[in-house]
Amino acid sequence: MANPIKLKCIVSSIINHDDAVSTITMTPSRRLPNFKPGQFLHLALDPFDPTVGFWPESRVFSIASMPLDPDITIAYGVKGAFTKRMREELAVGKEVWIRLPYGHFGLAASPDEEIILVAGGTGITPFSAFILNELWRSSGMVLKLVYGVKKPDLFLFTDMLIEAMSRLSGFKLFAFSEEIYDNKMLFSINKGSLSFDKIWEAANDPASATFYLSGPVNMINSLKAGLKEKGINPEKIKIDEWE
Repeated sequence: MANPIKLKCIVSSIINHDDAVSTITMTPSRRLPNFKPGQFLHLALDPFDPTVGFWPESRVFSIASMPLDPDITIAYGVKGAFTKRMREELAVGKEVWIRLPYGHFGLAASPDEEIILVAGGTGITPFSAFILNELWRSSGMVLKLVYGVKKPDLFLFTDMLIEAMSRLSGFKLFAFSEEIYDNKMLFSINKGSLSFDKIWEAANDPASATFYLSGPVNMINSLKAGLKEKGINPEKIKIDEWE
């Protein structure tokens, strides 16, 4: 893994999906370091002075964009004081600082291995990088995405998902929304929340599949426990842990 570096960025795009969930794209002041799909960054809203070396308050966010992209994208939901500041203070043109890369949440499987990606809410973020990387240079892995949100407006990176459905062999999307109403999505949405049964049924052969979990801690813990109860080897359960 590349040594983490600190970069000044300018916010270049903000998409507010509702009053809490947003997607942010930032343009770095210089070339991004090498990183792998699934890794994360630290974001600081306050100025950083390299001559002093004191890193300001920050929070970690999974990276949604590809390593080859000149810009870098994250998604977040307002859940505490820092993300509240993000919603209130971020604007196109604002200067922020990032520190990256971190983490080891990467795809590691044989080409014919079945991969079940399970995303709750903004937990889709690292999987966006996985799928974009497969669209750029397919490894042959069979990816299936089980993706749950509270309402259809909160499905993120939908253009990428639609492209994956048409271009990636074996890719399947199982989309769930707690609310259902008229929308313009070009994929089917099932009413309901994520559950263990839905994840298990998504796999052709769940006993041999590898499961990647990303989303709220309670969701991850519940699904991880269910998979273990079914006898899934812990090494076949991958969790997006920001450590």
